[in-house]
Amino acid sequence: MTRKRTQPEVWLDWPGREVAPPAPAVPHWRLDEVSGTKPTTHSGPAPADGNALLAADNLVALHWLADHGWRGQFALGYIDPPFAMGRDLQWQRKVAGTALSGPAYSDRWQGGLAGYLQAWLPRLEAMLPLLRSDATLVVHADWRATAALRVALDAMLGPECFRNEVIWRRAPNLGRQAASHQLGRVHDTLLVYARTPRGRFRGQLPRRQEPWPLTAAGTPKGARLDPKTGRWFTLAPRGDYTDASIARLQAEGRVHTSASGTHYVRYFVPQGPDGQWWLDKPLGSIWDDDAVRPLRHAPPAERLGYDTQKPEGLLQRLLEWTTRPGDWVLDPCAGSGTTAAVAERLGRRWLTIDA
Repeated sequence: MTRKRTQPEVWLDWPGREVAPPAPAVPHWRLDEVSGTKPTTHSGPAPADGNALLAADNLVALHWLADHGWRGQFALGYIDPPFAMGRDLQWQRKVAGTALSGPAYSDRWQGGLAGYLQAWLPRLEAMLPLLRSDATLVVHADWRATAALRVALDAMLGPECFRNEVIWRRAPNLGRQAASHQLGRVHDTLLVYARTPRGRFRGQLPRRQEPWPLTAAGTPKGARLDPKTGRWFTLAPRGDYTDASIARLQAEGRVHTSASGTHYVRYFVPQGPDGQWWLDKPLGSIWDDDAVRPLRHAPPAERLGYDTQKPEGLLQRLLEWTTRPGDWVLDPCAGSGTTAAVAERLGRRWLTIDA
């Protein structure tokens, strides 16, 4: 049965594309409910109110959740699916001095990219009913499938829901890829969509701090000292601030008036507990700073030996940007558990799935 083109302005198609078969009912699954540091395993069909790892096929679980009270519950849907690499992935750990290993997941797809999309587009579609109207959907991919997934997501949600294509530098340009006859493939792509066209991010826009350049005297370069407060500040034109806003900033001591009567806005130089002054900069869509460094730079305790594991810093930035404390986070590809671990630490509720 060929899928109907309900959105002809954007569509991804290939020979043999079919509607995914209906997901079977879930009569039984194992529910690993995590509370603090004490995991308990329940046999039953329904997740409780607490955080949960669902041991089930994620297509089955997503449809079941939609039919059992979980529609519109999640503020973030983050999925880091297989990348269509055409190989099997492993985990490796050393336990009590013994090296252990086993299969993590298979990333082989009959039919190549078409087979990969046939498997994963129904899962993306099944995530959508579970998201709040002000939720964010983030799909993590790389050069193999990003272009196709972008077109598919535009068809599912509408191009007007697209927000960002984030480039995350996951590796240095070394070794075999540096010696190849092309540019090194050193980044992943995060496709960021709002659930609805006017949806806004629930958290804080990401920022990063850099050391403020200093003068020979050790003071912030380009800044002035406020003798009343002892704080250093820079000036910027008032721009489109209204008179009411200028009056409010004036009450906060943040307006500088020149001899000619022109108003400027003061921006105080941030200073850390160690006395270091910082430049506080909003981030763009290229993430290569220390806060999201590749996993190889993470503390040993964080590196679980799981192929394609992502660093906690990356997930922390996503969760702080797209959610608030207490929000529900959905990750249908639990993998090494990074999303759940970070959500737990940040006070978000989470539900994650893995077979």
